[in-house]
Amino acid sequence: MRHTWFALVALLALANIARADPPGMTEPAAPPPPDAGSYRFQIAAADLTAIGLGLLGRAGDSDAFTGAALGMYIAGGPIVHLIHHHTGRAAASAALRIGLPIVAGVVGSAIDRSQCTGDCGDVPGLGGALIGVTLGAVTASAIDIGYLSRGEDSKPLGPADRPLATLPPSAPLESVEPRTVRVGLAFAF
Repeated sequence: MRHTWFALVALLALANIARADPPGMTEPAAPPPPDAGSYRFQIAAADLTAIGLGLLGRAGDSDAFTGAALGMYIAGGPIVHLIHHHTGRAAASAALRIGLPIVAGVVGSAIDRSQCTGDCGDVPGLGGALIGVTLGAVTASAIDIGYLSRGEDSKPLGPADRPLATLPPSAPLESVEPRTVRVGLAFAF
């Protein structure tokens, strides 16, 4: 008997949930929030993990943690892009994460060596190279988080993306008779 009451209550609950409004009475869905589809926090979490592993490597003088940090920095972002089925963004992320620190490191080293007028230490330009590599890595991460991991719906519509014409809200589609063609023009300045 208890199962019968349970089944009756469940059936009534489902019947209440399953009701629908008549056509034309349903309100349109709200537009997605501006950051819908974005996975910026996942890319940022991967980069923060790389920073944490790097700090552990420096604190413990461990090459294993330092290698893991480098691998996480280079592969973390592209893997997140691949999980979201954006192969082009994954390739761009990998290129940025490898190329930008190298280019910035070379530029930093050249600037540092050009400023050297006396005793420059054992490896001239090393300080500038380290600063350049660090700035390049931070910039690559910022571009990846800020631009590459944006949501599909968050980009602003350009002129080519806007619809050419829209139906006014007072003209429901049901009022058009079969075999009737309506043509209109819309201009925007």
